[in-house]
Amino acid sequence: MADPFRALRSNAPILTNRTILSPDYQPSELPARETDADRLALILYPLLESQAPQNTLITGPSGCGKTALARHVLHALELNATEIGKPVPCVVVDAQECNTHYRMLARIANRLDHANGHVPFTGWPTKDAHDAVAQRVNQHGRALVFVDHFERLIEHAGEEPIHDLASIPGLTLLASARSEQAIREHAPQAHKLLAQRHIELVPYSTEEVRVILERRAAAGLREAPSPEALDVIATESHGDARRALAHLLEAAEYAAWNGKTLITALDARTASSRVEREAIKNAIRDATMQERVVLEAARDQTRASLDGSATSGDIYRAYANLARQRGLGVLTHRRVTSLLDDWAARSLLAGRVVSYGRLGRTKEVRMIANANSIDHSLAEA
Repeated sequence: MADPFRALRSNAPILTNRTILSPDYQPSELPARETDADRLALILYPLLESQAPQNTLITGPSGCGKTALARHVLHALELNATEIGKPVPCVVVDAQECNTHYRMLARIANRLDHANGHVPFTGWPTKDAHDAVAQRVNQHGRALVFVDHFERLIEHAGEEPIHDLASIPGLTLLASARSEQAIREHAPQAHKLLAQRHIELVPYSTEEVRVILERRAAAGLREAPSPEALDVIATESHGDARRALAHLLEAAEYAAWNGKTLITALDARTASSRVEREAIKNAIRDATMQERVVLEAARDQTRASLDGSATSGDIYRAYANLARQRGLGVLTHRRVTSLLDDWAARSLLAGRVVSYGRLGRTKEVRMIANANSIDHSLAEA
């Protein structure tokens, strides 16, 4: 039997650094986010003067650079603090992994300091984990905690973890979430504590996505993709850089498998369907329970319609029934409409406002993503 790895090695001349093409890679530069980085640095600058900055919330749709922005500025903060002899420990916690009160505290305590003993992920009273964090922050004098995917923490643990962390002297909080409105409505006290300063990011433009792709391709590929391939990937990203980078990597792997040294528009289009399936899966996996129920209601109502469309009113009634069946609080009609807009921004559905004259206006919704992929992802979530 032939060696399968030898075949892959000989057929993969196009990839020189797969890691750089990964959506999770942290670049040293942030195209189109320089102004936002400067603003966040200005907010956090008091830490370099041994003072406490205001807590900050970063919001924006998936793939707009929230995590990359925070990590970039925090890395620069740690470097500058060390240079002036005033170290500021910065802890990054992903609420998709640590979505309970205790687990969040344990992760922060362990990343702040192992010398004082390891805090187990289970077994201690929550108060003891809190005291461990407070003690270690006090030893450093100050510290910063960045909670990524903050909405997942609110969904699973409520507002108590933020109240707990905000009560620790010397601890500054930074968090990212897709929607400030959702945090304000579902966790008003946590929003008040956390969003003392707010940075809202908008989706990248097609040209900005293209610049990101060009820079990653220059570092991770032997030869730059064709201009037509970059156009296909940038256009289909809908402003989502994470999705665009996943598309570029998929196209590169497809081209490598076929022994090519150049990614063409055909390679990009061929990789598109797989990227769409992964994008749908990731969007639904990362969504809150309320967001999934809204999407499920929209899917059911559009599927039951003869023309494949449904009004926001019909979707809201279906959503309310599903939410009650699953023991969830029922959101307002306005909030559900906002969540439909969020799903539209992620290219799973499309909506348009239709006027009925004296009868008023309403939003009509259609599903535009692959129906089977949505069904499968909702069943798995």
